Amino acid sequence: KPKLPKITGCGFKWLCLQIAAGDSADGYAGLKGVGQMSVMEALAECTTHKDCLETLYKTFYEPHGQFEYTSWDGQEMSLTPAQMLLQHASLAYQERSPKDAFTFEKYGMVNPDKAIND
Repeated sequence: KPKLPKITGCGFKWLCLQIAAGDSADGYAGLKGVGQMSVMEALAECTTHKDCLETLYKTFYEPHGQFEYTSWDGQEMSLTPAQMLLQHASLAYQERSPKDAFTFEKYGMVNPDKAIND
């Protein structure tokens, strides 16, 4: 079995890796079947925060379609790809103050659900 390279990093691309692939050290899973290498390969050509988020959405979230699952407290959930991306980003994002929250707009991206409904 070949040994996979260890991926380490910081910055926005690292945040994107944690959004899609999860972070077991922090106790949350990413998208099923999405590994760190596939995320880093998808982000390789991205040069802006907006590029990174749009790539995550188009490569990993949008193709999945509607996310249907049972939450930790037994509720049946149905989220759009944009809602799931936002939920995963909120888990990975380290808020520095009560006013500091992850939003698509903060990074120059139009919320995909908003763009579809406008």
